[in-house]
This record gives sequence, C-alpha cells and structure tokens, in this order.
Amino acid sequence: MVRRPLCLACAAFVVVFMLLLSAFPPDPMQLGEYEGKVIVLQGRIIKKEWKNGRLSLTLDTIMPDSSLSIYKPPDRVLCRMAEGTEQKDFNRLGSTIRVTGRAESFPRAGNAGEFDQSVYYQARKIDFQMKDARSIEQSQSYLVIDESLYGFRERLLKVYDSVFPPMQTGVMKAMVLGASTELDAEIKEVYQKSGIAHLLVISGQHISMIGMGIYLMLRKSTMSKISASCLSIILIYLYAVMTGMGSSTIRSITMFAIYLSADLVNRTYDMITAMALTAVMILFWQPMMVFQPGFQLSFGAVMGIGLLYPTLQKFMTKKNKINSLVLSSFSISYFTLPIIMFSYSSIPAYSILLNLIAVPLMSILLPLGIFLIPIFALSVDLAQFLSFPCQFILKIYQLICELNTIIPGNTLITGRPMIVQILIFYAGILALILILEKGNRICAVMMLSLLAMILFWKNTVPCAVTMFDVGQGDCILIEAEGKNILIDAGSTSKNKTGQYQIIPALKALGIRQLDMVIATHADQDHVSAIPELISFCLEENGMKIKTLVMSEKMKEEEGSVELAEYADQAGISVKFLNKGDVISGTHMKLICLNPDVAGSIKDPNEASIALWFEFKNFKALFTGDITGEGEIEMIEFIEQMEEKGESVRIDYLKVSHHGSESSTPVELLALTNPVAAFISCGENNTYGHPHRELTDRLLEQHIPIFSTAKSGQIRVTTDGEKMVVKRYYGEDND
Repeated sequence: MVRRPLCLACAAFVVVFMLLLSAFPPDPMQLGEYEGKVIVLQGRIIKKEWKNGRLSLTLDTIMPDSSLSIYKPPDRVLCRMAEGTEQKDFNRLGSTIRVTGRAESFPRAGNAGEFDQSVYYQARKIDFQMKDARSIEQSQSYLVIDESLYGFRERLLKVYDSVFPPMQTGVMKAMVLGASTELDAEIKEVYQKSGIAHLLVISGQHISMIGMGIYLMLRKSTMSKISASCLSIILIYLYAVMTGMGSSTIRSITMFAIYLSADLVNRTYDMITAMALTAVMILFWQPMMVFQPGFQLSFGAVMGIGLLYPTLQKFMTKKNKINSLVLSSFSISYFTLPIIMFSYSSIPAYSILLNLIAVPLMSILLPLGIFLIPIFALSVDLAQFLSFPCQFILKIYQLICELNTIIPGNTLITGRPMIVQILIFYAGILALILILEKGNRICAVMMLSLLAMILFWKNTVPCAVTMFDVGQGDCILIEAEGKNILIDAGSTSKNKTGQYQIIPALKALGIRQLDMVIATHADQDHVSAIPELISFCLEENGMKIKTLVMSEKMKEEEGSVELAEYADQAGISVKFLNKGDVISGTHMKLICLNPDVAGSIKDPNEASIALWFEFKNFKALFTGDITGEGEIEMIEFIEQMEEKGESVRIDYLKVSHHGSESSTPVELLALTNPVAAFISCGENNTYGHPHRELTDRLLEQHIPIFSTAKSGQIRVTTDGEKMVVKRYYGEDND
C-alpha cells in the first residue's frame, strides 16, 4: 500500500469526499408551488425504457416553460409517459421533446432501511418526475449512434425471446444486455436471497470477458496494439452505453481502459490504483453515487480481490484452483459484508457456497449467450439447439436458488451496523494487510473473527418505542426486556407497506422475532400489512412471529376471523385481550384498558384496543383509533388506577385516530399530563390529519408534538428514567 502514492491520494480524496457529503448533503430540488401541478418543459431525450407496458423518458438540457419560476433549471427530469403512449420515431434518443405532465418530487424514505427514491435519483442527477406526461412537439434531429444502439439492443432482446423459454428469457436479457426491467420480480428476489444477484447486472466479469475477447481477436487479426486497444475501448464503451451504463459498468470500462493504456505505454497495471483513480473520476461526474449500494459493492468487490485476497493467500498451505476460488469468494464476501449489512440489514448465509457454483458457470454462460446472437442470424433452429447448454446452466441456478429458499437459516437478519463499527472493521482489515506481511495463520483467523464480532455486535437499549412512518396508518414497535411487541401494521396511503416500509425498518433494527403482533382493530390502516408480515415469516426470511393478539370484540368481525385463520395456518398462536388483562415482565407491564367484551360498544374505532405500558418509571399510552364511548371508558379506567395510588402521568402519548379533532380530549390530557405526544399520519393526507383543533389542545397544555408526517420514523429510547427522542428527519430531542 505504501508503494502506491496515487492510490493513497485517491483513497484519501474519496474518504474526505464522503465525509463532507455526509456532513453537508446537497438538498434535492424543491418544486414548491408546482408540486402536483401540470407543467410544460422542453428537453433532450437521453434514455428511454419500457416497464410494464409504460414508457419512461429521461430528459436533460432542460428548458422550463416561461411561466415556471423555478430558481434553477433541473439537470434531468424523468417523464413517465401516459398510458397508451406508443413507441414512435419521435421518441428517438437525442431528439428534443416538449412535454406536459404532473410534476412530482421523488418520495424520500421515512424509515431506516427503507429504499430512498429521492437519494437514488439524486445520485443520477434526476431532479423530479413528470407523471402522465404527454408529448406536445418533437424535433426531427436525433443522435444517430445512440438511437442505433437502442434499436440494435431491441433487436437483440427479441433474439432471446425467440431462443429461450419465458422463465429464462428475462435472466439472459439482464445478464447480457442489462435489461433489468425485463426480469421477473420473483426470479430477481430468489437470486437476491441466494446472494448471486450480482450475476444479473453488467459487471467487471462481463466487461473483462467481452473486452479482452474483442482485444485478443483484433490482435490475432494482425491489427497493431494501439489500434486494437483503441478499437476495443470504443466497442466496449458502446456496449456499456447500449446496456445502460450502471455504476458497476462505468467502473469496469474505466478500469479496462486504464489496463489497455498501461500496456500501451509499457507500464505495470495496478488494479487497486486503477480502481481508486476510477472512483475519483466517477465522483467528479456523479458525486452522490458514493452513497449508492451498487457503487459501494462494485468497488468493495475489487478491493476484496485486490487487497484482502493476496494477504490471505499467504496463509494457504495448498494452492490450487479450488482453494483459490474459495478464498477469492470469501475475500469478496468478507470485504463487502459491512456494505451489505448496512444497505440490506441481512446477509444470505450460504452465498459463499452458492457463488462457488454460480461464478465459474458464468464464464461458460456469458460467452455462449453472446455467441447465440450471430448464430440466430444464420438459423433460428440452430440457435435454439445451441442454447441448451445455457438453459441447463440457468436450470442449475434456479435449482440452487430454490434449495437455498427451503434450507433453514438461509437469511440472517443482522440489523444496520453503526458507522463506527464499519470504520473499525475496515481499519482492522488495513492493519491485517499492513502488519501480517509474512503472517501467522492463527493470528489472521483470530483477527478476522474479532472484526466480524465487532461488526455483528448490537447496541441494545433497555427499552425503545419506535413509531414507523407508514403514511396514513399505524405501526409501533416496543422493545423491552428482550421482547418485541408490534402494535398495528397497516396503511391506506401506501401500497405494500409491509414489504416496502415495515419489514425493512424491522430488519434495520435487527428484529428477528416479534413476540406479539397486536391488532388494535380491523380497519385496513391498522392491519393491511399484517398478512404481508406473516407471509414474509413463512418464507424462511430470518424473522418469526410468535403470537397474534386481538381483542375479544374482534371475534365478531369477518376480516378479523380471516386474519386469525391465516395466522393459525402459519403456525402463529392467536390470543385475545380483554379490558383489565395484564402482560408482565421483570420491569415491564402492559395493561389492556379497552375494550370490554361485555360492553355495548359496536363501532370499530371506539372498540380499539388501548394499552397502558410501563417500563420502570417510563409510562406510555397507546390508543389505536379510540374515540367516543371507548375513550370515555379508557379515561375512567385510568382514573381508577389513580384512585389506587398509582401515578398516571405519562411520558409518551400515542395520539388516537391519527390526530382527528374528536380524539384525545382535554380530560385525558389533564389526567395524564403527557411529556410528549406522537401522531402517525400521512403527509398531506386527504383527511387533514392532524386536525388544528387537536394540535391546539396539545399546544395549550404545552405538550411537544411529534408527527411521522413531518419527522418520518420516530424512535424513543429510555432507561426507565430519561427519555430521548430521535427523528428520522431533523434534529434529535432530549
């Protein structure tokens, strides 16, 4: 390392660059008054893509309509064209198009672990999107090379449609042509769970095989070294443009170009220096790419091979191809472990073993898949016949993925490591590389084990209450004494909120088991995601649900009966709470305040489960959607507790019914005197939650208000005495 001054300088630049961007992230473009409004703008088409029968165009060189007073022209805009838009000549790449559509900002993540569209598109310099966009006028001029490459790619996609069966077509299109939108979602998911999803993107393996193949063929044709190198770089660049120019592709073609350039000037090629220089070049072009998992994994894999693998090789007693393959697979997996844990909060447990099968087969599959293209031009039947080896390899991939899904423990939920843990991990690897030059095998194994233990260590808190941002809905997690209790899981403003918000957020916290999932009542904004959670746990994804809890009142509701039956079929016990029931721990207590099965309340909201929670001296009240008669009975129960000499002053008030004006009366606030109030509701929801009347009542009592609509996920930690509030957006509060 010390003999690589350029590498060290580039690495230092990347680290400082990342720290500065973390401390001072650029703000995404604000549409302001134009948010959700129909606007008109003009731009040049630089990318077009079909997905689910809908066309999307990416425009740059934007010129907003004269009526728009945006403070700066956007870099790029994503136009999601209206349904029925057809592929026509006027959508040619490089042509200038004038469009109208509804302007919308990209939604930001509201929870830890949730995919952040805003950051994703910001890294690609796309400022906002236009939905239901329609073309007004287009220019006749266009970029001939770009459009020709697009047309060539479309013809190649049809080749694979003709040669491979439907379930394999999408895989080949993704592997060879980077057409990820053609890939079946279920197939992509099983590849990800197995840890071989990297095969589905254009990576260094593709570029090196194709690029070197072209170069060697050109050299054998008596072409000079400089001509062969220049033509190879041009052709591989055109291939990269045709396949979408992903971050891994950009990294690979840049390093390939450096490799050939070094050979031309008779200089030694150093992979690590080339990688560091490439990273700097990419970040000058797209600075926010540094936070993208694809960018980090691509460079992390190269560092694993270039830095860790040579060090560990010194400890090998028998050097052969199998041992080298195992060690290289381990080096990549180990070096990228913190990135995978931070980005996905889980790791595929058997990925190293599966990659030992999958990666070598790729060196056969990829050349054969490319070779089929010219064969298809000669004879369709011959191409179909020669595709059988490819189909056989894809069957092997399918088989190992299916086996992985049924083997217990295939996914290990790790939670997100802290930044300091990641820094210690990589500092330890650097020390291993620098110190153990000659090395001691036992010392190396101990050091690698220690670093892994540091990375997997979880900083547990005595008690935490996390209100997840699920839009217009409810979902709250209580962690206390090693138990995890989820109160509600649903939303009416977000689709598949279990898959896209709740499960990623639970994984980010390292939750592997939910001891109880409590449904306060059967409205969809409280239970719509519970079936998703049950299905997720059934699929051996590393998470379990022990008990589903509902009220005795819910036995009478049709939706509740179906939910209980589904849980029972999944092997989850179903229990029913009634007013006065108590769940106790060493320092924890959960009391059901409502509803009473013997009572006359029929309205689902009024019959919501209300829970009183205590952990040492910390007290919280969870109210579901309770209103009306149910709220009156809950207040009476709390008054009875006070009459018995119990303190009913609470630290945490979950405001009922998303902050509706009819909930949380003055009597409740005066009785419990909350330290802080927490509201779960969607941003700009159609109900107007939280209502002004409600927030005025809280502010008149000098009660701070925290809302998921403004703060995203809200996490409260406590040792039983002091409460700390941490918002996903904004500053923390003590």
